[in-house]
Amino acid sequence: MDNGFILNGIRSICDTARELEARGWAKGFFGNISIKLGRPDIGTMKVRGRYNHDLPVENIIGCILLITRSGSTMSEVSKDPGNHVGAYGVSKGSLDLLRGRGPPTSEIGSHLLIHGIDGISGVIHCHLENMDRIVRDEVLKNGFGWVGKLEPGSPELALATLEAARRHDTIIWDGHGVICFAGDLERALDLVFGVDDRLFSRDQSVLVPRE
Repeated sequence: MDNGFILNGIRSICDTARELEARGWAKGFFGNISIKLGRPDIGTMKVRGRYNHDLPVENIIGCILLITRSGSTMSEVSKDPGNHVGAYGVSKGSLDLLRGRGPPTSEIGSHLLIHGIDGISGVIHCHLENMDRIVRDEVLKNGFGWVGKLEPGSPELALATLEAARRHDTIIWDGHGVICFAGDLERALDLVFGVDDRLFSRDQSVLVPRE
């Protein structure tokens, strides 16, 4: 495997994690990041761990994903990526850990399905302030996608997110933050900024208390 290729991706994840932490958008264990690196030649690298899944990932089999570790804070990711970011080969029915540490984020299902969309290589899930007070109609009016309350990390959430992703690159998970995706992490982070700007900074009227 091209170590420079991997290290550049890890640096991008660290930069993104640092930005999320600085803005308070991934407090505690809330927040996860992934990058799709394509299908580089990995030679005979040993599989260090295997994590099963039952999701339709046929179009990204053979790709390498960099994914933040389950339970890792953004501070840990940015300061110690060797222990908080894993490099995985995508196989049918499993993710094969090739470098770093697992397991991958509990939201791996949504990340996997989104990476299957052509042109997507960077995915960010985070929690902005006051997101639990945002209502569906205002989210849709501002051009974002919406997925209702589903169990975090569940296959149902992943599949509903994929459906919404056919029309939107920014999706609000009801009560569970935002997921943004683009051709790279820099552009995905710009989408997160867009949520903060359009739903909070300019139009405070969208912060309607829930009944």
